[in-house]
Amino acid sequence: MADLTEKVLFEVRLSAEQLKAESDAVRKKQADLAVAIAKTRAEQKQLAQEFKTGAKTEAEYGVAAQALSEKLRAQTKEQAQASKTLENLTKVQNGATDSNDQLRAELALATAAYNALSKEERENSEAGKALQARTKALSLEIGANEQAVNDHRRSVGNYKGGFQELIKEMVKLQAQEKNLAQGSDALAQNQQRQIGFQIAAQRQVIKAQALRPDIITLSTPTDYPK
Repeated sequence: MADLTEKVLFEVRLSAEQLKAESDAVRKKQADLAVAIAKTRAEQKQLAQEFKTGAKTEAEYGVAAQALSEKLRAQTKEQAQASKTLENLTKVQNGATDSNDQLRAELALATAAYNALSKEERENSEAGKALQARTKALSLEIGANEQAVNDHRRSVGNYKGGFQELIKEMVKLQAQEKNLAQGSDALAQNQQRQIGFQIAAQRQVIKAQALRPDIITLSTPTDYPK
Protein backbone atom coordinates (compact mmCIF):
# COMPACT_ATOMS: atom_id res chain seq x y z
CA MET A 1 0.00 0.00 0.00
CA ALA A 2 2.99 2.35 0.17
CA ASP A 3 2.71 3.39 -3.49
CA LEU A 4 -1.02 3.89 -3.20
CA THR A 5 -0.55 5.99 -0.06
CA GLU A 6 1.70 8.41 -1.91
CA LYS A 7 -0.78 8.73 -4.77
CA VAL A 8 -3.75 9.34 -2.51
CA LEU A 9 -1.88 12.20 -0.84
CA PHE A 10 -1.69 14.36 -3.92
CA GLU A 11 -4.66 13.28 -5.99
CA VAL A 12 -8.33 13.15 -5.15
CA ARG A 13 -8.86 10.36 -7.62
CA LEU A 14 -6.38 7.96 -9.16
CA SER A 15 -6.35 8.16 -12.95
CA ALA A 16 -7.30 5.13 -15.06
CA GLU A 17 -3.61 4.55 -15.83
CA GLN A 18 -2.65 4.67 -12.17
CA LEU A 19 -5.50 2.37 -11.20
CA LYS A 20 -4.33 -0.13 -13.80
CA ALA A 21 -0.73 0.13 -12.57
CA GLU A 22 -1.86 -0.40 -8.96
CA SER A 23 -4.03 -3.35 -9.97
CA ASP A 24 -1.17 -4.92 -11.93
CA ALA A 25 1.15 -4.48 -8.94
CA VAL A 26 -1.36 -6.16 -6.63
CA ARG A 27 -1.84 -9.04 -9.09
CA LYS A 28 1.92 -9.56 -9.20
CA LYS A 29 1.98 -9.57 -5.40
CA GLN A 30 -0.79 -12.18 -5.38
CA ALA A 31 1.17 -14.35 -7.80
CA ASP A 32 4.32 -14.06 -5.68
CA LEU A 33 2.32 -14.94 -2.56
CA ALA A 34 0.80 -17.96 -4.27
CA VAL A 35 4.30 -19.25 -5.01
CA ALA A 36 5.47 -18.49 -1.46
CA ILE A 37 2.45 -20.28 0.05
CA ALA A 38 3.07 -23.32 -2.13
CA LYS A 39 6.70 -23.42 -0.96
CA THR A 40 5.67 -23.15 2.69
CA ARG A 41 3.22 -26.03 2.30
CA ALA A 42 5.92 -28.06 0.58
CA GLU A 43 8.21 -27.35 3.54
CA GLN A 44 5.49 -28.59 5.89
CA LYS A 45 5.21 -31.84 3.94
CA GLN A 46 8.97 -32.25 3.92
CA LEU A 47 9.12 -31.63 7.66
CA ALA A 48 6.41 -34.21 8.30
CA GLN A 49 8.29 -36.73 6.20
CA GLU A 50 11.54 -36.07 8.05
CA PHE A 51 9.76 -36.55 11.38
CA LYS A 52 8.19 -39.75 10.12
CA THR A 53 11.57 -41.19 9.07
CA GLY A 54 13.25 -40.10 12.31
CA ALA A 55 15.38 -37.39 10.71
CA LYS A 56 13.78 -34.89 13.07
CA THR A 57 13.22 -35.35 16.77
CA GLU A 58 9.84 -34.63 18.30
CA ALA A 59 11.17 -31.40 19.80
CA GLU A 60 12.72 -30.29 16.52
CA TYR A 61 9.54 -31.12 14.67
CA GLY A 62 7.38 -29.15 17.11
CA VAL A 63 9.48 -25.99 16.85
CA ALA A 64 9.75 -26.14 13.06
CA ALA A 65 6.07 -27.00 12.59
CA GLN A 66 5.00 -24.04 14.70
CA ALA A 67 7.26 -21.67 12.76
CA LEU A 68 5.93 -22.89 9.43
CA SER A 69 2.35 -22.65 10.65
CA GLU A 70 2.85 -19.02 11.67
CA LYS A 71 4.57 -18.28 8.37
CA LEU A 72 1.68 -19.77 6.40
CA ARG A 73 -0.93 -17.84 8.41
CA ALA A 74 0.90 -14.58 7.72
CA GLN A 75 1.15 -15.37 4.02
CA THR A 76 -2.53 -16.31 3.65
CA LYS A 77 -3.57 -13.19 5.58
CA GLU A 78 -1.47 -11.04 3.27
CA GLN A 79 -2.99 -12.83 0.27
CA ALA A 80 -6.51 -12.11 1.54
CA GLN A 81 -5.64 -8.44 2.04
CA ALA A 82 -4.24 -8.24 -1.48
CA SER A 83 -7.43 -9.79 -2.85
CA LYS A 84 -9.54 -7.21 -1.02
CA THR A 85 -7.34 -4.38 -2.27
CA LEU A 86 -7.69 -5.64 -5.85
CA GLU A 87 -11.45 -5.92 -5.43
CA ASN A 88 -11.64 -2.29 -4.27
CA LEU A 89 -9.34 -1.07 -7.04
CA THR A 90 -11.56 -2.82 -9.57
CA LYS A 91 -14.67 -1.19 -8.12
CA VAL A 92 -13.05 2.24 -8.24
CA GLN A 93 -11.96 1.64 -11.83
CA ASN A 94 -15.12 0.03 -13.19
CA GLY A 95 -17.85 1.42 -10.96
CA ALA A 96 -20.22 4.14 -12.11
CA THR A 97 -18.68 7.54 -11.37
CA ASP A 98 -19.46 8.64 -7.82
CA SER A 99 -21.67 5.61 -7.22
CA ASN A 100 -21.76 4.47 -3.60
CA ASP A 101 -19.99 1.24 -4.57
CA GLN A 102 -17.16 3.23 -6.12
CA LEU A 103 -16.98 5.68 -3.22
CA ARG A 104 -17.00 2.89 -0.62
CA ALA A 105 -14.18 1.13 -2.46
CA GLU A 106 -12.16 4.34 -2.57
CA LEU A 107 -12.86 4.89 1.13
CA ALA A 108 -11.62 1.39 1.91
CA LEU A 109 -8.38 2.04 0.01
CA ALA A 110 -7.82 5.41 1.70
CA THR A 111 -8.59 3.92 5.12
CA ALA A 112 -6.17 1.05 4.54
CA ALA A 113 -3.47 3.52 3.51
CA TYR A 114 -4.15 5.62 6.62
CA ASN A 115 -4.09 2.58 8.91
CA ALA A 116 -0.74 1.53 7.45
CA LEU A 117 0.85 4.74 8.74
CA SER A 118 2.57 4.85 12.11
CA LYS A 119 1.04 6.87 14.95
CA GLU A 120 3.59 9.62 14.35
CA GLU A 121 2.77 9.69 10.62
CA ARG A 122 -0.98 9.68 11.26
CA GLU A 123 -0.82 12.59 13.70
CA ASN A 124 1.98 14.76 12.33
CA SER A 125 2.78 13.97 8.69
CA GLU A 126 1.26 15.46 5.56
CA ALA A 127 0.31 11.91 4.60
CA GLY A 128 -1.73 11.43 7.75
CA LYS A 129 -3.47 14.78 7.46
CA ALA A 130 -4.31 14.38 3.79
CA LEU A 131 -5.60 10.83 4.16
CA GLN A 132 -7.65 11.75 7.21
CA ALA A 133 -9.30 14.61 5.35
CA ARG A 134 -9.93 12.41 2.31
CA THR A 135 -11.56 9.63 4.32
CA LYS A 136 -13.80 12.17 6.04
CA ALA A 137 -14.82 13.68 2.70
CA LEU A 138 -15.64 10.26 1.26
CA SER A 139 -17.58 9.24 4.34
CA LEU A 140 -19.61 12.44 4.16
CA GLU A 141 -20.37 11.93 0.49
CA ILE A 142 -21.47 8.34 1.05
CA GLY A 143 -23.60 9.49 3.97
CA ALA A 144 -25.29 12.11 1.80
CA ASN A 145 -26.06 9.54 -0.88
CA GLU A 146 -27.49 7.12 1.65
CA GLN A 147 -29.64 9.81 3.20
CA ALA A 148 -31.02 10.62 -0.24
CA VAL A 149 -32.55 7.14 -0.33
CA ASN A 150 -33.53 7.20 3.35
CA ASP A 151 -30.62 4.98 4.41
CA HIS A 152 -30.00 6.09 8.02
CA ARG A 153 -27.07 3.84 8.83
CA ARG A 154 -24.78 6.88 8.78
CA SER A 155 -25.53 10.02 10.76
CA VAL A 156 -25.70 13.38 9.04
CA GLY A 157 -24.79 15.04 12.31
CA ASN A 158 -21.12 15.12 11.33
CA TYR A 159 -21.54 17.15 8.14
CA LYS A 160 -20.48 20.41 9.74
CA GLY A 161 -17.38 19.03 11.43
CA GLY A 162 -16.27 17.15 8.33
CA PHE A 163 -16.82 20.17 6.11
CA GLN A 164 -14.82 22.35 8.47
CA GLU A 165 -11.97 19.83 8.37
CA LEU A 166 -11.88 20.15 4.58
CA ILE A 167 -11.76 23.94 4.86
CA LYS A 168 -8.95 23.73 7.44
CA GLU A 169 -6.88 21.58 5.09
CA MET A 170 -7.49 24.01 2.24
CA VAL A 171 -6.39 26.97 4.39
CA LYS A 172 -3.21 25.12 5.40
CA LEU A 173 -2.40 24.35 1.79
CA GLN A 174 -2.97 27.97 0.80
CA ALA A 175 -0.58 29.09 3.55
CA GLN A 176 2.04 26.55 2.47
CA GLU A 177 1.69 27.62 -1.16
CA LYS A 178 3.13 31.05 -0.37
CA ASN A 179 6.45 29.48 0.61
CA LEU A 180 6.81 27.20 -2.42
CA ALA A 181 8.98 28.04 -5.41
CA GLN A 182 7.27 28.87 -8.68
CA GLY A 183 7.42 25.99 -11.15
CA SER A 184 8.40 23.45 -8.49
CA ASP A 185 6.88 19.98 -8.18
CA ALA A 186 5.93 20.81 -4.59
CA LEU A 187 3.89 23.81 -5.78
CA ALA A 188 2.14 21.75 -8.45
CA GLN A 189 1.28 19.06 -5.92
CA ASN A 190 0.04 21.65 -3.44
CA GLN A 191 -2.22 23.27 -6.02
CA GLN A 192 -3.55 19.92 -7.17
CA ARG A 193 -4.44 19.01 -3.61
CA GLN A 194 -6.18 22.36 -3.14
CA ILE A 195 -8.33 21.67 -6.18
CA GLY A 196 -9.15 18.22 -4.85
CA PHE A 197 -10.22 19.47 -1.43
CA GLN A 198 -12.25 22.29 -2.99
CA ILE A 199 -14.10 19.82 -5.23
CA ALA A 200 -14.82 17.60 -2.23
CA ALA A 201 -16.05 20.60 -0.21
CA GLN A 202 -18.27 21.80 -3.03
CA ARG A 203 -19.83 18.37 -3.33
CA GLN A 204 -20.61 18.33 0.38
CA VAL A 205 -22.18 21.78 0.22
CA ILE A 206 -24.47 20.79 -2.64
CA LYS A 207 -25.50 17.43 -1.19
CA ALA A 208 -25.81 18.56 2.42
CA GLN A 209 -27.88 21.60 1.56
CA ALA A 210 -30.20 19.51 -0.57
CA LEU A 211 -30.92 17.35 2.48
CA ARG A 212 -30.44 19.76 5.37
CA PRO A 213 -30.12 23.43 4.34
CA ASP A 214 -29.37 24.38 7.94
CA ILE A 215 -26.22 22.23 8.20
CA ILE A 216 -23.82 24.19 5.99
CA THR A 217 -24.25 27.85 5.08
CA LEU A 218 -21.47 28.16 2.48
CA SER A 219 -23.01 27.66 -0.92
CA THR A 220 -20.65 28.91 -3.60
CA PRO A 221 -16.91 28.63 -4.30
CA THR A 222 -16.55 32.35 -3.58
CA ASP A 223 -17.52 31.70 0.04
CA TYR A 224 -14.42 29.59 0.67
CA PRO A 225 -11.46 31.07 2.59
CA LYS A 226 -8.75 32.60 0.44
